[in-house]
Amino acid sequence: MATIEPAFMRDLHKIREKMYNEMKGLSWDKKIERIRREAQKFLREQEYKVKPAEKKALSR
Repeated sequence: MATIEPAFMRDLHKIREKMYNEMKGLSWDKKIERIRREAQKFLREQEYKVKPAEKKALSR
């Protein structure tokens, strides 16, 4: 029996697939850099008033 997927879930899956395809060839450092840049952009657009924590080096 097939499950009917709501339109919003179908849209969400398309967005996640696009994000995956854009980032799949990037190194971890480049992925982290992009995520931080996009988060800062989002916070500016939303006029977020709390300053995020300072950037720290990640240990592996």
